[in-house]
Amino acid sequence: MGLWNSIRGRRQSEDEDDAAVDLPEARLEALVSGRVQGVGFRWWARGVAQEHDVLGYAENLADGRVEIVVEGPAEGVQAFYAALTSGDTAGHVSDVERWDADPTGEFREFDVR
Repeated sequence: MGLWNSIRGRRQSEDEDDAAVDLPEARLEALVSGRVQGVGFRWWARGVAQEHDVLGYAENLADGRVEIVVEGPAEGVQAFYAALTSGDTAGHVSDVERWDADPTGEFREFDVR
């Protein structure tokens, strides 16, 4: 048992099992362009994230885009992306650049930054 694990009172094998259980199924990273700042877009994204049980954040960028990162069940992540591209968003989305990445499990909520 390593020092950190002994402090926490856990064996390494328990930690490895927990990591596999806690890791989300999917991760989406996106840059959203259009009229998406100053129109409630990040708060709209937060509502959609809560609706589909995904965690992450939406953050305004200096160039006028919004960066979005979400993790969660694969169905929830896909539903979130479908909402982003639906044409029924706050503001006006003209483009979504999408990347699928390996989930990290770093989020505990959906933040508006």
